[in-house]
Amino acid sequence: MNFSDNLKIIRQQKKMTQTDIATQLHVSRQTISSWENGRSYPDIGMLVQISMAYDFSVDQLLKGDLGMLKHYEAQSANNRRQQRLVAISYDLVVGLLFLSYLHYFFALERRHRDDGH
Repeated sequence: MNFSDNLKIIRQQKKMTQTDIATQLHVSRQTISSWENGRSYPDIGMLVQISMAYDFSVDQLLKGDLGMLKHYEAQSANNRRQQRLVAISYDLVVGLLFLSYLHYFFALERRHRDDGH
């Protein structure tokens, strides 16, 4: 059984409406509907909140849904790419700042030398 089916069945077993759980999780009813129809997945933090609201383990919610596992693996890979990009950007900014400092220092040195002659 996939995540969306699990989510819907558990909600119905708890005798809750989509609006009830949406209110508890501070999301819209449409978001709950989207999850239950497999159009989207909650993020990891929300997954934990769902498991607490339904008093079900995350493992029980996810069991058997390879699509969701692939979604989270792709999300994780994307996060790693973004972290590398941030690190490269940081290094680039530091390098450019250093080069601008050198340019300023040598320009100042040249002015000082030219004024001394």
